[in-house]
Amino acid sequence: MRSISAIACTLMVLFPFHTSLFWLYISITNKFFHSSHFFLLITKIYYIFPLSLSHIFLSSHFFLYNQIKH
Repeated sequence: MRSISAIACTLMVLFPFHTSLFWLYISITNKFFHSSHFFLLITKIYYIFPLSLSHIFLSSHFFLYNQIKH
């Protein structure tokens, strides 16, 4: 159980958006970690933030690209 938790936390850091989709699937099916409130909390956090973070990242990326281009 601990090794699975460690792998999951590592994936969240590396791939927040894909991991949030994975946790969404888990919470809907409720097959794994159903007793763990910690993971449910992380799941809720990672629903909301990856979209906003990816939006910020992409918009800043395009801004920098346009600055360099001009």
